[in-house]
Amino acid sequence: MKFGIKELDRLINIDNKLITIASRPGMGKSSLVIKIARNVSTNNNIPIAIFSLDMSKEQMANMLLSDKKLLNNYWTSISDEIKKIKESTFYIDDTPGISIDKIIEKCQKLKLEKNIGLIIIDYLQLVGYNKNELLSRDKEITNIMARLKKLINEINIPIIITSQLSREPEKRENHRPVLSDFRKSSSIVENSHVIMFLYSDSYYNLNKKKGNTIEIIIAKNNDGHCETVEVEE
Repeated sequence: MKFGIKELDRLINIDNKLITIASRPGMGKSSLVIKIARNVSTNNNIPIAIFSLDMSKEQMANMLLSDKKLLNNYWTSISDEIKKIKESTFYIDDTPGISIDKIIEKCQKLKLEKNIGLIIIDYLQLVGYNKNELLSRDKEITNIMARLKKLINEINIPIIITSQLSREPEKRENHRPVLSDFRKSSSIVENSHVIMFLYSDSYYNLNKKKGNTIEIIIAKNNDGHCETVEVEE
């Protein structure tokens, strides 16, 4: 299985990995995972489970169907692309605050009944936990990450999660995120096989013209190199 983004496919083996995509708000985490979902499904005919905790099922479906590149193509090409999406299988769950227990239960069922090949969770900090255990949120995140990693071992498919970073990058002159920005949630670093940060210089430099590329900083990669690549938004 590939991301369908050549810059990432060159560096990262996605198979059976827990992959975290993190950034400050507004950097395009959701857009990137939707692009990956679209590529994986249409290129490999793989059903995908998407847990969308930050937007509605309708919003997610609309984003899956949209592609800025299509605007420059002929209508026949647009029709072909829409047909590909419709023929792909996405199982989208937009239950607000869905618990990790429910996510695991649904993923196990979808793997058994629909043979899903990829799980996407957008985003980690909105995943619910059993409040009866009276844990701190940091401890809940630790347990959620450990359970997701265990789920990968059980059903042998990759999981991509998005994560929102704290304001730590904004306190430095160089705003690019680093692994130590997870120090209050170190379990994210410990349990993720791959960690990618998104960074847009125009987000911080208001006088700089916004381009159509974004930096993906590969900060952890258990099976490969760590590099920074640029991709189209």
